[in-house]
Amino acid sequence: MSGWMSLFIGFLVMIMVSMAPLQYGGAAEFPEIVVTNDTKHVLVYTRGMVDFPQEIEEAILVGAKVTISYTMILYQQRDYWFDKKITESVVANTIKYDTVKKIFQVTLAGHKEPVIFSEIAAAKNAINELNNISVAPVSQLSKNNKYHLEMKAKLEKERHPMIMDIFAIFLSWRNFETEWFRHQLAR
Repeated sequence: MSGWMSLFIGFLVMIMVSMAPLQYGGAAEFPEIVVTNDTKHVLVYTRGMVDFPQEIEEAILVGAKVTISYTMILYQQRDYWFDKKITESVVANTIKYDTVKKIFQVTLAGHKEPVIFSEIAAAKNAINELNNISVAPVSQLSKNNKYHLEMKAKLEKERHPMIMDIFAIFLSWRNFETEWFRHQLAR
């Protein structure tokens, strides 16, 4: 089979997978979350947040790059007034399947090199973890105040060249967001 023919068939498979309607049907929660600090930063550790819908797993298996962006906002709680936003940060984990090498490459927030997995289950576990993510400097917090962290996750598709985006107007691949999750920080 010529190179052009295999490229054309791969393109058709991507279009067919993308044409299936995607609705976020997986679980989306933050079952384990730890907010702690070191001498300089407030740190977040969490895992097991997003369960990929079948359609997204299928898209990954044909080579689509999928990113989970985590938005974290730290608030100071105030009585009789709106809570004060201290910081907002967004970090992203990315998964991509190499169809030639048959491996999953997971790029984690704060790491330059991707982590390699041979099974999708292990790759999904890795992309669902946040470890040692700095949310705010400790110097911005006061011992006398109450704080809470709000988090959400968002699944995003990879951006294509402009000509591909023109065709994507007719496709049903959408981005998915979880609801905001609120975690009260211990004093």
